[in-house]
Order: sequence, then structure tokens, then C-alpha cells
Amino acid sequence: MRRLSPLVVLLLGGCGNAPPVVPPAEPPPGAACTLLEPPAAQAGEPAPNLGALRPGTPTAPGKARSVEALLAMHHPPAEAQWRALPPAADDALVSIARDKDAPVTRRARALSALALRGAPQGRAQLAATLADGEADATLRRTSARALADAFVATDATALEPLRAALADDDAQLRAAVVQALAPHATREDVRAALQTRAAVEQDPQVKAALDAALTPPTP
Repeated sequence: MRRLSPLVVLLLGGCGNAPPVVPPAEPPPGAACTLLEPPAAQAGEPAPNLGALRPGTPTAPGKARSVEALLAMHHPPAEAQWRALPPAADDALVSIARDKDAPVTRRARALSALALRGAPQGRAQLAATLADGEADATLRRTSARALADAFVATDATALEPLRAALADDDAQLRAAVVQALAPHATREDVRAALQTRAAVEQDPQVKAALDAALTPPTP
């Protein structure tokens, strides 16, 4: 009688019957299982951080980078990132703000960073840029906002360049100065400066900004 092959028997037995039970494979006698581990770091070497290799991992706020790295970011860096830079960064930012060959956006970000860091040379550079009638208008408006936001509340001398800018020939700059001072309008010296300008202002945009700044907030 002709014998059926094991494959034929398996196929015949699988039709309408329970599937065959396959016993688990056992290691050959004497064989040992080996657990593969990543190679250990050599003595004195830091343990590898595989998480750092993940693409797109954002830098934690406050982690020190460099002036150039922060200036090159597509989005504005966090205040903590600017503050984490070493003291020498202030002089570097001043140099960038003064660089007339640099793009305006780069110089404006440097001015804003100087305000966030609050360094004395930063306040001086902001005042100088604001007072420079030949400087780019964007840089002057940026300096006005930065001076008012970062220094007016704590430095009495920071109001002087802003007061002078209220009489500038550039109406857009005057409006920017008024808007920057508006949050401080309850302070006597700031309010007096705004009222003095309001008495002589003719530009409709600036007059509207002055009216908004001098109007008491609704309770």
C-alpha cells in the first residue's frame, strides 16, 4: 500500500477537524540562552542618552545656548533662554544691534533681547537707537517698546529718551511711544509727558493713541 506524505495527511486532517497541536520547540540539550545587552560605557565616559537622538527634541527653556543660535531660531526664543546666556552676551548683542550691514530683523531681535536681559549697556543702546533719526524705523519702534516694557518701571532715566521721542517727526514712532507708555500712564511723570504731547499733537493716529492712553480704565 502506498504511504501518504506527511503534508497530505496534514491537509486531509485539517478539513473539518481541529487544528493539529504543534509542540513548543525545546532548546537542544546543553544549550544556554544568551541575553543581549548594549555595550557598557567605558570607565569615565557618560552613559549614552538615546532620548537626545530623537529628532525635533526642543531645547528646554532656560538651557544655555549661544547668541547666534538664538538669533537664528525661526520663532522668538523664550525669555529664560536669553537670560541663561553668560554676561558676555550683552556686549555681543550690542554689537549686533549696531551692525548696519545686518538684517533689520536680526538687529531688532538683538534689541529685544537686550531689554529682556536688563543690562545697563542694553538700556543705553536702546536709548541711542531710539534717538537716532537716521536709524531704521522698525528698530526705533522696537527700542521704544523695549525701553518702556523693561526699564521705565525701575529706571527713572529711561523715560527721558521716550519723552524726547514724543516730539519726533515720525508720526508712527510717536504713536509707538504713546502705546508703549500707556501701561504706565497712571504714573505722574508719564501722564504729564503724554498730556504735554496731547496739547500739540495733530496727527489723527497719534491723537487716538493719546486719547486711549489718557482715558481712565473702566472699573
